[in-house]
Amino acid sequence: MTRLMGATVAAALVAALLWSPAPALAAPVARNELEYKLYGRVFPDPQGGLPPGPGVSPFARGNVPAVSFLQFNEFLTGIRFLEKKYADRMRVVQLDQAYGADAMSAGITDSAGNRTRLPLIMVRVTDGRVPDEDKKFVVFSLSMHGIERAGVEGGVRAIEDLVSAGPDDRLTLDPSSPTMNEALRQLVVYFIFTNPDGWKRGDVTEAGLLYSRLNGNGVDLNRNWPAHGYTYLPYTPLSEPETRWFARALKDVRPAWAGGADLHGMLTASAFTYSMLTAGQHDWARNKHMVKLAQALYVDAVRRLSWSPFIAPPDGPRPPGTMYPQQWGTVWDSIGYTTTGSLGEWIGSPIGLGGLAVDNEMALSHLVPNNVFEPTLVQTQVEANKSLIFTQMEAVMRGLTPEEARFPLAGRVAYVFRPDRLVHQGAPKAPRPALPPQKPVTFSLLYPVEQSFEFDVLGEADGVLNVGLRVTVNSSGVRGLSTVAPTIELWHREGDQWRKVATSGSYGGNLFLQAGAGLSYNGPTPGRYKVVVGHSLTPTPAVIHGEVRFTDELAWDEPPQAPYSVSNMDFFSDLSRYAAGPLDRLATQQLKAKVLRKYDAVILANHKVDDKSAGALLEYVKQGGILVLTDSALRFLHQVGLIRTEGDVAPRNMYAGYVQLLSPDDPLAAGLNPEGAVGGNRRQTYEPVPLGYSLTSTAPVWRVKQSTWEALGGRTAGIADTGWVVLGELPVERGLIRIIGALLPDPTDRYYHPHGLASYAVTWSGYQILQNLLAPAGAGSVEGAGEGQPAGVPVPAGVPQVDRAEGLLETVKSLVRNMLELATDPVTEVGEQVGEAPAGLTGPVTLPVTLPAGCTPLSERCR
Repeated sequence: MTRLMGATVAAALVAALLWSPAPALAAPVARNELEYKLYGRVFPDPQGGLPPGPGVSPFARGNVPAVSFLQFNEFLTGIRFLEKKYADRMRVVQLDQAYGADAMSAGITDSAGNRTRLPLIMVRVTDGRVPDEDKKFVVFSLSMHGIERAGVEGGVRAIEDLVSAGPDDRLTLDPSSPTMNEALRQLVVYFIFTNPDGWKRGDVTEAGLLYSRLNGNGVDLNRNWPAHGYTYLPYTPLSEPETRWFARALKDVRPAWAGGADLHGMLTASAFTYSMLTAGQHDWARNKHMVKLAQALYVDAVRRLSWSPFIAPPDGPRPPGTMYPQQWGTVWDSIGYTTTGSLGEWIGSPIGLGGLAVDNEMALSHLVPNNVFEPTLVQTQVEANKSLIFTQMEAVMRGLTPEEARFPLAGRVAYVFRPDRLVHQGAPKAPRPALPPQKPVTFSLLYPVEQSFEFDVLGEADGVLNVGLRVTVNSSGVRGLSTVAPTIELWHREGDQWRKVATSGSYGGNLFLQAGAGLSYNGPTPGRYKVVVGHSLTPTPAVIHGEVRFTDELAWDEPPQAPYSVSNMDFFSDLSRYAAGPLDRLATQQLKAKVLRKYDAVILANHKVDDKSAGALLEYVKQGGILVLTDSALRFLHQVGLIRTEGDVAPRNMYAGYVQLLSPDDPLAAGLNPEGAVGGNRRQTYEPVPLGYSLTSTAPVWRVKQSTWEALGGRTAGIADTGWVVLGELPVERGLIRIIGALLPDPTDRYYHPHGLASYAVTWSGYQILQNLLAPAGAGSVEGAGEGQPAGVPVPAGVPQVDRAEGLLETVKSLVRNMLELATDPVTEVGEQVGEAPAGLTGPVTLPVTLPAGCTPLSERCR
């Protein structure tokens, strides 16, 4: 996401902190029965008690409106009171009480350079009178990035809705939706509050100025979870106490879960909320369940948010300054990048919880407005996140019907089997002697005069064993903010030379004025080391307090290589379990006319057969068959002489597997614009990370030169780059050859992948394209999924409608001004588009957002 301020702006903000404005009002939150009767809720809504009318939610609860974001301390008081009031339906779990004093946050740095560590909270919601044995478990992470308050605001109020529900209260606005009481009899729902440091730092009741995306160590917790497939080493998974302890606690509750979601925020977008399908080796049923959930999220959001002045009707153009209610797609299709180490992916992965998982982004819950509270906006966010939570609970309860889980096939299909697999036996754990770790080392530096501290790492000869070490530093500042925003490097002396072995990473600590930083390092060999402290903002004089803590376990999740045995052929064996018709495996020696003539379509996926077999497949096509070529199998076209120049069929490494559709009306593009799907003609077809591809444009996409293809009579349905076909159809006498150049590449072991690899990572779009490729000639998609954006979802009667355009831009601009009023120095500026121009203006309406030089709104390093 975009960054907001440069070093000079940061200095001005910290100077403003020293002014110490008076604390602001609290939410309010009921702490006892008297206040509960007065407020009508423990956690009243931002529009609680307001009379009905345009721009007021008909779903708002409470007798009084909230006047601020929930403050961390009042949340702790309120959630304990709610637990006491509904003891049979909820339980608050404080991890340090369950696991010991270390199970707390990294901590906020105070003016003396000390850390205040905060409790890590989980809330368990279920009907305690019903045994857990047959229940399904679901988890929701709220506001992992402290600047993104929408998750906590909606999640806490969803908890209160669930535990206080009456017999007729339903999960969604669909009249057939299960009641909340039924849901609590069938589900155990956990809500985790993942980043108390980033939350409490901005609380206005304590004169906080800015919430932070990061924890007290300056680490982005949504890059700090283990990944199945490629892992980006500098993210050092599970290095942070928040991720380590929540991962352990969730696994201790249950090794495998039914589902979950991570509730985030963003600046602004075409839709108020993006629901993003997580990556992984999703078989057809899991894929179908994810799409069903995404479409249900869309339907409920359209209904639930129709009252809001921020929301445009979904079936027409957006009025100026508004957003569509909800859209869904892959992470990359939605927000323009993907990553490793996210919680949503971990919830859905086999090394995590293995559940039905989505990531959710919500607009205007980010750097802007940060801790500036605008009631109508926050009420919209509350309703949107309740919609997400309750709809996902319903999706887990209902699952898929047998008909929904069936992969449609109109005829008999076969795939050419390739027996080779990518195999790793796994690396054994080395035995360790039973020795304690070295005692901690502390230090202080007068920065910037003193910038380094040297120390010795001891070894077994000294009676200790250091499996890992963690370094933390704290800069003197105000309420967790510092103009230094320190960074750390760890160096090891090898002979006469110093070698850098670890850094604190770059997560935008300068942007959030972080007073603390941390790094983790595994396997320190005995010898001389030094900590080098730098600054990511200004070299302001400051006292830097630091600690080197040695561990008897890995300082971050760097296990020995996990074993795996993977092949893209597993895609077809998995798919065959759901196929509506035969999906047979053919060995290469079976590729003969008498065998092939039994099939309506044959798939050759990402490999090359011998010339004799290739000739048999070509003859099969000439006699009326359909041959589907994927990935490197596009070389078949040159092998059999249809394309004479070998270089006219070639791969190109891309960020991910995708196709840029040329026309939504092409039969091969049928079904790729379903209800609520994120806009645009690009459709991601496979995910790179689970297959082991790094996010540096290493994912192979095979293409055919467009001029050559069309000279042969081929039809181009999609490209990946100008002049090269990725998706298309070529008539060959009585039959057809259809191609998709990015669907089932082989997994790769070229990049770091300690937790193993997936065999395939086909997206919902990839599955839909495969259906189209297997359809009979001229039939389009087997399911005939709709084309174009469908008409709107009916809005419940009685929901007041408003003029969404009038005054909204001024509301949003005022939020921006609150954050930027001190930003007077020249910096690089870009605009975040929030809508078309109102009458009398030309061009898109943009709000100025400052970025560091070299950043763009979609660049990964600037998010």
